Amino acid sequence: MLKRDMFSLLLQCKQKEFTNQRELAGALQFSLGKTNALLQSARAEGFLTEAFALTSAGEEALAPYRVKNAILMAAGMSSRFAPLSYEKPKGLLNVRGEILIERQIRQLLDSGIKEIIVVVGYMKEKFFYLEEKFGVTIVINEDYYRYNNISTLYVAAEYLDNTYICSSDNYFTENVFEPYVYKSYYAAEYSEGTTEEWCMKADDKGRIRHVTIGGDHAWYMVGHAYFDRTFSAQFTQFMRKEYDLPGVKNGYWENVYINHLADLDMEIRPYPEGVLCEFDSLEDLRVFDEDYLNNVDSEIFSHIRKALSCRARDIRILKPLKSGMSNLSFLFEVNGHSYVYRHPYAESSDYVNRANEADAMESAKAAGIRTTCIHLNKETGRKISEYIHDPIPMDPKDPAHVKAAMAMIRNLHDHAPATSFAFDITLQLKKFDHTICGQNRGDFADYTSMKKRTAAFIKDLSLSERKTDGKQVLCHIDFHPDNVIFDKDNNLYLLDWEYAAMADPMCDLGTYVCCTDTSVSEAESLLTTYLGHAPSAKESYRFLAVTSVMAFYWFSWALYQEAIGKLVGKSMYDWYKVCKTYAEAASLKISTEIS
Repeated sequence: MLKRDMFSLLLQCKQKEFTNQRELAGALQFSLGKTNALLQSARAEGFLTEAFALTSAGEEALAPYRVKNAILMAAGMSSRFAPLSYEKPKGLLNVRGEILIERQIRQLLDSGIKEIIVVVGYMKEKFFYLEEKFGVTIVINEDYYRYNNISTLYVAAEYLDNTYICSSDNYFTENVFEPYVYKSYYAAEYSEGTTEEWCMKADDKGRIRHVTIGGDHAWYMVGHAYFDRTFSAQFTQFMRKEYDLPGVKNGYWENVYINHLADLDMEIRPYPEGVLCEFDSLEDLRVFDEDYLNNVDSEIFSHIRKALSCRARDIRILKPLKSGMSNLSFLFEVNGHSYVYRHPYAESSDYVNRANEADAMESAKAAGIRTTCIHLNKETGRKISEYIHDPIPMDPKDPAHVKAAMAMIRNLHDHAPATSFAFDITLQLKKFDHTICGQNRGDFADYTSMKKRTAAFIKDLSLSERKTDGKQVLCHIDFHPDNVIFDKDNNLYLLDWEYAAMADPMCDLGTYVCCTDTSVSEAESLLTTYLGHAPSAKESYRFLAVTSVMAFYWFSWALYQEAIGKLVGKSMYDWYKVCKTYAEAASLKISTEIS
């Protein structure tokens, strides 16, 4: 292994012609005496000629430091970069006239690095053209939506060598890539004050010895990293050994590195401010490229401009909001007013009729029900809603809240004009079941028996028919406490009308029970509040049976979501238990009535 000063000398002589020692010393920023001593050693080793040219031995000495390739990580969704990341991967954004990932690829190619691996996942097909245009190698990360960027290096582990590790969405104002690198490093900038970035401390030789999240007056990780061959071999060994341990897949590759700082030799590579640009949000990009929003090609921005009669420059993106199972959403502001933009997942069209959603909200408004919707595109499902500041969530344990919510849903059922779409629960369950069984998620002990019992209730109650033996009214279907809020003036709002349709009114009460910690006796009391009188045995049976049916519907919905890779969590188990509990209660009610 060459010493660093000898490496620098040989590299300078390879990259440029020199005529004298003084000129070489200036390029190395070494003293003339130090340069002369290095030249003497290099010539003694047979690395250099008298004319400062590399010999074959010099080329051979530099060869281990030659960069072999680069891995561009482009698999993630970059949810913090809403809303543009909803329409295309962040690496494909056009900044100052160049596609981000294309700019990095060109910089790598200009530096002589020809082997470029692009790891894709989210909207992966949008990157495929890079293979033909630049000759890159495409690697697909199927786990991008479940795990963090460690999964990207895991699928590309075979390529780790003398390798640049880059994020596809970085913008380097200068070409930071070099064909030869002495050892592993992480690019860094210095923070004069407090930062929440990952901060590094190095020993007197520059080796990173400590990393913290957040720091003050510190070098912090930004931009790219470089793995030398030794680092790659050791890192790969640790990664493969620990990948399946709890939490590792959900972390960053840097977490694996930090856990093995003592074994993995990496140094800080400092850069001046303004060279390494990362855009964590659209506002960061707006600061970097002030004309960006005026020129951006985005259907979302076009929708906002048309719906709110504003200019692109008036739109200020505040933050992404928590992603739902059917949608992504973000908070934005126009001229001091706050709004929420909803962007549906494409697959939600399998169980959500967007045109009907719009009709249902219009019908609800006619009945005096407050919704927050300002504009909804019936074809795409993209929606702009009023943002309620400091909302008061419904408390299902507060009798006043429950009474208000029951009065609201009864008002919807009694007064909302009919819409053209009916909730065909049999059809919806068949769609869920097709995916559930196709992904082997229905292969458990009581799934078949639950399906049969639910089908029997649906047939007995005629729930899938347009006309039932109970009345069919406009129902919210997704009626639960999270979708009921009060504003500061105590006005009540009902949110999220995606599933709304004509159905048996007990579908709403059944969903409410599914999503609250409600016993059977408490549920029957709830029915009394809704009806305004003590229910008959027939009314109680219908309510209990429909609650079981709706619990199975939401349980199946949860299985479907997990079958397509979206984790639902504890709610799935809650719905499973409600389905069984209320089926037994309904059966007991009808048997008691018969006897």
